[in-house]
Amino acid sequence: MRWLGSACGICMALLASVAQAAAPALTLSLEASLSPGAARLLSGTSSQVTATLSPGNASIDVARTVRRWQSSAPGVARVDATGRVSALSSGTATISAEISPAVTGELQLTVTSLQAPLFSTPPTDTLVSRHISPAVRVLLRDDLGDPIGGLQLTLSIGEKPAPGTLSGTLARTTAANGTAEFADLAIDWLGSGYTLVAEVVAPGGARLRSSSTPFDELRVGDPCLGPQPACDAGCPDSDSDGLNDAWETAHGVDINGDGIIDPARDLVLAGADPLRPDIYLEYDYMGWGEPGAVCTQDSDCTAGGTQPNYRCHQQRCNHNHRPDPRSIQIVVDAFARRGVTLHVDPAPDEVPHSLVATFARASDDGPGPRAICAGADIEAGMLGGPAVSHFDIKKRFSDPRRAIAYHYALLAHFNTCLTDDPGATLGNCNQCPTDRAMPSGSPVAGGSGVAELPGNDLIVSLGASLFGPIASVPRNHVMEAGVLMHELGHNLGLHHAGDVPSPESAPNYLSVMNPRYVLTGIIQSTGPGSTNLVACTTDTDCPYGGTCRPILPAGGRCSRVDYSTSTLATLEELRLDETAGLSPLGSGPSDIVLYNDAAGFPRRGAAAGPVDWDGDGMIAAEPVSVDLNGQAFGEVMRGYDDWDHGACTTSNDCPVNAIRRLIHELVDPRLDPREQCVRNRCQPQWHAFQCTRWGSRD
Repeated sequence: MRWLGSACGICMALLASVAQAAAPALTLSLEASLSPGAARLLSGTSSQVTATLSPGNASIDVARTVRRWQSSAPGVARVDATGRVSALSSGTATISAEISPAVTGELQLTVTSLQAPLFSTPPTDTLVSRHISPAVRVLLRDDLGDPIGGLQLTLSIGEKPAPGTLSGTLARTTAANGTAEFADLAIDWLGSGYTLVAEVVAPGGARLRSSSTPFDELRVGDPCLGPQPACDAGCPDSDSDGLNDAWETAHGVDINGDGIIDPARDLVLAGADPLRPDIYLEYDYMGWGEPGAVCTQDSDCTAGGTQPNYRCHQQRCNHNHRPDPRSIQIVVDAFARRGVTLHVDPAPDEVPHSLVATFARASDDGPGPRAICAGADIEAGMLGGPAVSHFDIKKRFSDPRRAIAYHYALLAHFNTCLTDDPGATLGNCNQCPTDRAMPSGSPVAGGSGVAELPGNDLIVSLGASLFGPIASVPRNHVMEAGVLMHELGHNLGLHHAGDVPSPESAPNYLSVMNPRYVLTGIIQSTGPGSTNLVACTTDTDCPYGGTCRPILPAGGRCSRVDYSTSTLATLEELRLDETAGLSPLGSGPSDIVLYNDAAGFPRRGAAAGPVDWDGDGMIAAEPVSVDLNGQAFGEVMRGYDDWDHGACTTSNDCPVNAIRRLIHELVDPRLDPREQCVRNRCQPQWHAFQCTRWGSRD
């Protein structure tokens, strides 16, 4: 074995050549010989050479008597005037000492170099967070192959395919056999192709490193508990909500792969139920905008009532986009009535205010529609400028682990663009690319929101309605709830006319997905066949889960923020049967439908019983012709139930969904164009965004 820094007591003596046999002999020995029977030093170390006379003479100080020390190879080993030898590089050197020309001595010295560490027992594939077994062993040797003891080895992660952390005792000193054993090493994250790096600091200060062969950290337990959605992994998803049954049973996604749901490493899905659809939503809102006029109280900012939503904030008139908590609860309650749990993160972030939020990013390809559409260039990662990317805000404020299960909503001012004026140089909606929808559409100025269809990202943008430059509508929770549920509905595969984009504003599609009802909700009447509004002061005055919508100064009226709960009769604008209306009087809903009469004036009709479509004050026995939505005369408008399309045993029993069919034909032929059979009912909504075109992208 080799020893560094301490005397071993075994000397390599060489007799000095002397001119006369009677002269004393000078013997040289190395203070710290590296191995028995040999004078060795490791490059970068030093040791003292001692000289003794034989036979000895106590009256002579030999060390002081030596007048010259010399090395035959100064590049290998250097010796100073006191006999201190410094090993410099691999090789051999003769160290000589002289008391007189007749009394000399020599020592043959070998210098070796430390080699990079060697993994004598390399790491092997191991379960996440378990001790790597067998224990990792690292060997230190010199260039002659002899072991080196007494040096400290440290271990770290080299190649890192995942954010794993190496734990255990990471520094050990080599034993006499040159080996250091690391018996308690563990890595806390799933990954393929990890390596360990062993490092030693050589005596001369050089750092020598080597890497192990690659190894894997293997998942503990059910693979379906990991972040691979059912649509990719074939894992069970009993309620077709896009959340693996394994996730919902464990109330989380095992991101790091150790088989345990740990909030520090994994995604927690509190309250998830494998037998009941769950939707998870996170939202953030834009905070205070550009300060306006000086003020001391809110009334200084409301412009006599034309700007009811501005507030006096820090002595300046201003606004923000924080929603009323009641708005969020209305949407939660609407899903709960249909057996779906909407989980909303209760701690939203306030983000810097920008005039325009867009799905565009600075890195997007193309000729540069960002400056044209948003009114200002988008700088990557820049928040609070005139225009901002939705995804830059999401990256800054949302935990990326949530992307596997959460929808992300941004409550902003405007979305995508600023004006519909085709002559505008900046902010021109006509120059924008189409939106993230299947089928796609074009953005419009002042739109209340935009969302992926289907997908997981949405923007609610009520700036034009609530904070317009001339006048604004009073802020109310029904409006906020309706727009939020509308944009979330797009994520769930619903369009403005059910599973198709048009005809928009059809009176027989009683849903907040219908632009005609999105800001007001579905207006409730006093009973089937009635067009009388239900007056209210609180929500408890409203039937069927309705909400009291403030209509000042006349007081409140009941509305229902909901998706369509029934399929009303198909309407052919060229042949409208006023006697039949939309549903039978006896079994129809107590809702009010909105439409335009033959003169183009807005009208209210009953969702059950006869409807005076042409507005002449009579129920005609013969069909009448009316442009009900003020768009393309002669349209056919079909009713659509957003929640339920009938009994089923398998998806083969369910109808083809128009949006699913489009994706099947244009994007992913693996996708079944039929609706999913969930709890023996055909489900028109599409909760599983994880493997859709947009949901898997961001």
